[in-house]
Amino acid sequence: MEDQKNKKDEIIQEIEKLSKVENKIVFLLDKMQEALRAQPLDFKFFWEIKAICLNLFKENISMSLRARLWDKYLEILNESKKVKDVIDDQNAFAIEQIELTIDVLEKDLKNFYDLLKNIKTIYIEMNKAFESNLLFFIDIQKELTLLNSFAIRVNSLRKEIIKISMKIKTKSSFFTRLSSIGDQIFPKRKEKINLLSLKFSNAIDEYIGDLDDQKAPYYVLKQEIKELQNLAKTFTINTNSFTDSRIKLSKYWDKIKESEKVYKKNQLKSKDNAALIEEKIKEFKILCKSEPKKNDAFKKEKELIEEVKKADLLKGDVFRLKRQIEDAKKNLFEEEKQKREEISKKLKEEKNNREKEIENLKLSIQNLVNNNKLDIEEISTQKKSLEEKMQKLNLSKLESLMLSMNLSKLQDSIEEKELTQLVDSTNLNELKDLFEKKAKKRIEIKNKYEDLRKELNGSNFDFERAIVFRDLIDFQKSRLDKINFSIEELELKIINLENS
Repeated sequence: MEDQKNKKDEIIQEIEKLSKVENKIVFLLDKMQEALRAQPLDFKFFWEIKAICLNLFKENISMSLRARLWDKYLEILNESKKVKDVIDDQNAFAIEQIELTIDVLEKDLKNFYDLLKNIKTIYIEMNKAFESNLLFFIDIQKELTLLNSFAIRVNSLRKEIIKISMKIKTKSSFFTRLSSIGDQIFPKRKEKINLLSLKFSNAIDEYIGDLDDQKAPYYVLKQEIKELQNLAKTFTINTNSFTDSRIKLSKYWDKIKESEKVYKKNQLKSKDNAALIEEKIKEFKILCKSEPKKNDAFKKEKELIEEVKKADLLKGDVFRLKRQIEDAKKNLFEEEKQKREEISKKLKEEKNNREKEIENLKLSIQNLVNNNKLDIEEISTQKKSLEEKMQKLNLSKLESLMLSMNLSKLQDSIEEKELTQLVDSTNLNELKDLFEKKAKKRIEIKNKYEDLRKELNGSNFDFERAIVFRDLIDFQKSRLDKINFSIEELELKIINLENS
């Protein structure tokens, strides 16, 4: 408004300098044309000049000059009407577009959470400052990204409405609708910004608070601080939080750089001290190689370790020097190590040979059980030979039980052959002798069966031994069932012979 008044005053001052009325009119007509061609177009200023110009036509001017100037005046007015029509059309189109844009904005606001799903998730480099609340920062920034886009659209529309010429009622209606949209956006956006700012500041404080305890290399810490500074730009946080976090991170950047300088200085010092000790370790290594006296070597080792402890060294150098001392004294135990390896190898070979012999023994027993061509005497002879081999093997209890089970199968096979030979016998005495043998055998099998059951129930075996004992029990139970059946058959045959 002030600029408008100043422009009008300048025009009045200019025409007052002119003495003739026609010169004043010509000047004003030129200004009217300039106003129509100005960008942006200012119709109010144009109408003010027009009003001044119209009053001047009432002054005393020659008829011919008045007519010529009036034609020029009308020509400019016609041009202004055309310009106004174009501008009105443009404004009408702009108003229509604004209305459509506000409609879309209102619709988008109703579908806020659907739109939120399509917002690109911000990538946050895994950083100690955010490891406990990573999802919170990702989700809240995602929501703020959408709210920011709404805020930009609302503010942009407000500026557009102010700029465009339209009826007061229309302009007021637009502002009311935008105000309603803003009430749903700006308070929520402010709340989210404050929450994110608070959490971000707390995360920075916590990170900095733990910085002295950090064991990461300095280059890693500096990289983390760079990432946090970039996140401060990426996140939608308030000015206080942004400024405060940047200042704190900058201070700790300086602190890390200072610590790094001290570390490098100590590193050089440690390197020099380590070099002196390394020379002594080389001498110690030579001592250990040249048929050493162990007591002297151990004494020297103790001195070196004590020197490493007392020296001003970094942890890495301490570890490296101790490892060199360990490597140097390996020769002290090389002979003992070789003897241990030889003994271990021999024991392993003996174990393998023994296992092989046991397997061969099992196979021999099984082959003997399956061989139907041998007579009882031949089987008994080979069985005795196998039992002698078992005695020489110094078997464990479990191994002995397993092989005994196989031998029991062999014994059962022998007895089965004996029974087959007597099955058609009518000699009562022979059958009674066989009956007594089987009765004794049943007692023996039953005792073994009961002993195995008691041992299984009363012992805390591991899974593998328990399975083996279960197999042994099942085997003895099977033998017991078979011999019971065999005794019953034999008893029946004896009764029949006695009654005949």
